Amino acid sequence: MSELVEQQVPFLEVTEDKELFEQIAYSRDFSYQIQAFLNKYLRYSEFSRKHDKHKNLRELMLKQIMWTAGQIKVKELADETGYSVRYISRVFTDELGVPPKVFCKMTRFQHLLKNLNDEAVNANLV
Repeated sequence: MSELVEQQVPFLEVTEDKELFEQIAYSRDFSYQIQAFLNKYLRYSEFSRKHDKHKNLRELMLKQIMWTAGQIKVKELADETGYSVRYISRVFTDELGVPPKVFCKMTRFQHLLKNLNDEAVNANLV
């Protein structure tokens, strides 16, 4: 993932799934876009997660970050998990390719985009 951050990668160069591309590209609903992607690729990632020693830690950190819309400090994540800041930062970076602080920033940005998109949709309905 670290190789993809701050890069533009054409979706169809990563996967040849034109149906998924169209579902994501033509929807303005960010939640739908994420769900469409997860529905398609969750089964592929399930196999690798079965033998994952950091699965529970990673899921707990992701859950906390998503629940707070990225408005959580790494120290708070460490307190929630019972591990040190250094350890969870290393595990997070190894597992997801970016440090938790960067992931939180990305999550805050995505949350902002979703809110702006929702406001635009609501403004068009009025």
